[in-house]
Amino acid sequence: MILIVPPGADPTLRLTEVPDGATVVDVGRRFVAELTRQAARGALRTRSRAPGDRLMATAGTRALGDASRPRLHRLRGLGAVLGALHEPGHGVRLRLDDLEPADGSLESAADVLRAAAAPAPYDGALAGACADVPRGAVVRLVVEREQQVPAAVALARALLPRARRLELTGRWATAHAPALGHLPPFADARLTPAPRGLAWELADPFGPAPDDGLRWRERAADPLPSGPWAGRVGLRELVGGVVPETAGAAVGTSPRPDRHPRLAVIGVCAAADRAVGRGGTVLSWDRLASAVGAARDRGTTVVAELWLGAPGIPPEAAEEALARLEGAVDRVIGLRHFDWPADWAEPSWASAPVTLGDAGPDLARRRPVLDPAPPSAERLTALAAALARPLARAGRLAPGRVAGAYLPPPGPHPDSVRGLDPDVVVGRRSARADRALAVNLRTGACSYVSLRVADAIDRYRDGYTLREALRPLSPRAVRALRDGGVLGQVP
Repeated sequence: MILIVPPGADPTLRLTEVPDGATVVDVGRRFVAELTRQAARGALRTRSRAPGDRLMATAGTRALGDASRPRLHRLRGLGAVLGALHEPGHGVRLRLDDLEPADGSLESAADVLRAAAAPAPYDGALAGACADVPRGAVVRLVVEREQQVPAAVALARALLPRARRLELTGRWATAHAPALGHLPPFADARLTPAPRGLAWELADPFGPAPDDGLRWRERAADPLPSGPWAGRVGLRELVGGVVPETAGAAVGTSPRPDRHPRLAVIGVCAAADRAVGRGGTVLSWDRLASAVGAARDRGTTVVAELWLGAPGIPPEAAEEALARLEGAVDRVIGLRHFDWPADWAEPSWASAPVTLGDAGPDLARRRPVLDPAPPSAERLTALAAALARPLARAGRLAPGRVAGAYLPPPGPHPDSVRGLDPDVVVGRRSARADRALAVNLRTGACSYVSLRVADAIDRYRDGYTLREALRPLSPRAVRALRDGGVLGQVP
């Protein structure tokens, strides 16, 4: 049997606990590995017509291909590269933690089929995976997330003539099996149910695994992995201090889970006067801080994602709530838009009634909340951007919702960096104009610098070279570079 993991999964995770004799082909990780090799050789190109895409591709390539830089910096480079790979006619757009159809929604089967039939940036990796499948093989596609479905459809179409049998497994495939059965490539596919997902472990896409055998828990309701682990934890679990033994372990793993994670990711829909978990558990801020302190004593780092737009929590409270949350946990790593999963059947949240609309599309992942009416998506996007700016400048936000971006410690605050902001790379040079465009991959800020400063950025290690390059500049010019997000503290 050959297990194929289509692109769209988390590239910082590796499938583990596979059936005896099975071969795993992770196409998404292969695709990332090939991009990394091309970046290291300077051979990575994008044919996008958008000037911003070309700029980000150049900047991202420099970060991705530099093996001497920290993993978090290279993940930011990978995100920039993936976003710049879209070309006219492509069926999907990629991000580090997401994939979306160029036209339509992943919640519509018709849109997914159209996206799967169009070219995609990962087509070469798909073709290579199909070529590795011998005729007559049993192929099982691992579909854990909706973002994998376009590539899974393309793989199924290519493999049907040569595979003896096509199977599906994974959390998303299990939840949407009836609807998938109506898609032509999956009409005769056999489902191996995995309603709570498969077993995964952390694996650096650029080299050795960051933590040997560290398992990942994708959702707070999932069984506990066996052995050392990290992942999402509900507020109720965090407060309980010890996860009940009856929680068990993930499918195929030991029944003896390690109860205390190395890193716990909590989802908080915070209000000014209380913390509310992603699932509706309500805590006082003092109770949350106490639970986080107890987790630290057990060796667990607690980071948080702040969900905006939850029922009954006014957006006006977000700024104060973020400040309270930052004071309670080790780090706030992301800002998310609240949504109501399609499989949440209880019409109440945080002990208050909620009126839900119909799921609608055939591959729906969420249901609309009708009452209390949520803020508009535009308002939430603007709010998230405003709250994120200081967090991004401080280096606290993860570059994407991928497991491997949560574990490394945050980069130093730029105010403490003697010289260059650690996530700045040279995006474009012009010898004729004697200037280059420096890009901060963390904040998106761009600033023109002289070629002498650009050379210092490319060689930057301890700050000395940069100070030498800055010596001819006026104090006003240095302040402009700092204000533009290129420099930290310059002596």
